[in-house]
Amino acid sequence: MALTPKKRLFADCLFSGMSNKEAAIEAGYSKATASQQGSKLAKDEDVLRYLKQLKDQAKTEVKKKQEVKVLPEVKYVDDDEPKITDPKEALLKLMNDPDPAMQLKAATALMPYMHARIAPAGKKRVRKKAQSKQLRLVDSPHSVSSQTKYNKR
Repeated sequence: MALTPKKRLFADCLFSGMSNKEAAIEAGYSKATASQQGSKLAKDEDVLRYLKQLKDQAKTEVKKKQEVKVLPEVKYVDDDEPKITDPKEALLKLMNDPDPAMQLKAATALMPYMHARIAPAGKKRVRKKAQSKQLRLVDSPHSVSSQTKYNKR
């Protein structure tokens, strides 16, 4: 048998992602027998051949879209300019870029090089400092406990 318009429509619906039953109903077959007709048509040689043609066409279209495009010519930096090896110098140079986004990124990356971060003190160091302050207060001649010591003598 040849590929009828109903079979072609069924195959198109299958190719678009419908189930066998939905494609059979869309092609004009009865809802009562759509499931059986869909199963039967999905195995039909003419339908399978047409589906293969559709898949091949889709592949060639995808390949055409994915063809390699010619990239624009890249301009290289003149060899006369000295090459920058220090990251700090490179970031400083980027800060003069006309693009404000690039300036901001360069400034953010340059921050640790220009301004040292003050590290927070550890727990042990904080406790030692607090203890030494308390000892100074107790031993000072102006504290209440030391005044009672001096008065008792």
